[in-house]
Formats: sequence, C-alpha cells, structure tokens
Amino acid sequence: FGISLRGFVFEVNLRELSHGKFVDTYGGTPWCMAACPRNATIVIGCEDGCRLFDYTDIQLEYKKSLASAGSRVLSVAYHPKLSQLYFGCADGTIRCVHEDTGVSLHRLTGDVSRGLNTFIFCLAVLSDSTVVSGDNRGHLQVWDGSTGVLAYSFKQHAADIRCVCSDSEEDMIFASGTDFRVVCIRRIRSRSSDDPSSSSKTPRKGL
Repeated sequence: FGISLRGFVFEVNLRELSHGKFVDTYGGTPWCMAACPRNATIVIGCEDGCRLFDYTDIQLEYKKSLASAGSRVLSVAYHPKLSQLYFGCADGTIRCVHEDTGVSLHRLTGDVSRGLNTFIFCLAVLSDSTVVSGDNRGHLQVWDGSTGVLAYSFKQHAADIRCVCSDSEEDMIFASGTDFRVVCIRRIRSRSSDDPSSSSKTPRKGL
C-alpha cells in the first residue's frame, strides 16, 4: 500500500507489478502510514486526523476516522502489544489513543518553544511502551508511554530527523535525518539481575 499527496491510498501488486484499488483518504493530503500488527488495518495520517482502512481479503476499504484536535498528523505508530495508536502532530504534540474507540489516553508535549514550530516527523513505539520521537529541530526524545513523561532528550542532529527504528531486541534505537547522519542510542541493561524488569533504561549515545 502507498499514499499520494494528491489525497488517495493505493494498492500495488508486487507479483504482477501493477496497481490495484485507489481509495480517497477522506481527509485531504496524507503524510504518513502504518500497519497494525494485530489485524488487517492500516492508519493514514492526514490534515485533520487519522483515517483507518481495512484490507481484509486484499480489499482496501475505509473503516473510520480518529480526530487529532485539528492538527496535521505527520507520523503514526502502533504499540506492538497493546491496543494503542500514537500519532505525532504539527503542533509539537504526540497523542496516544485507543485504536478501537479513539479515546484519548495520553498527550505528550515535545520540545515546543515560543516562536518556533515543532513538527513530530517520526515515531517508534517499543514493547515496554517506550516511545521515541524525532522532530524538525533535530531532537531525539525518549518517552515513558505509560505516563506520557519525557525521560531523555538528545540533540545529535543538526536538521530534521525523518526516521527512527529499533533493532529486534529493542536495545538500540537508530535515527536518521536530512543532515546525512545516523545516530544510535543504546540501552544499557543491568547485569545484577536476571529479571528483565530490573533493566536500566539509561541510554548511551553513539555515532
């Protein structure tokens, strides 16, 4: 599946190298897209919120809308385990909602300064509800997604951060942007206990 700035979602058949169904986003220009890990649903971030589409039996159909308080949605990410959806907005906030009901759970405020616009361009959500965000001011921020509290903030980029992702063990976070730099943040886990819940969340910065 793909999105177009002209306001539609489309299917691509990679076996036949052909386009499939084209569907209107019903929300203007789409800026981002993510697939749900639990069911056949994709979410599209649009000008005024999120649009959910179902692709059961490879038939892309509009499902419902989730509002974002009137702000453009620039990034979206599903929680790997919980029924939660996070989206980063053009007003510098990250919103967490229940993916089925759309009920607001948390509102995370990024590095917002008076007179400066903050755009949350990318998000990554880990299994323990840690949320990682990247913005247009080069800030990579780590949040406690259970409470909505900012845990760490790093300024290693000189321009927009456009992509964040984690490794399969969720011990390292990689961030890249328009400054041609890739930054790796590593989580140092405690060796004093075999209990994963006792792991230290103190990250180490590295290039």
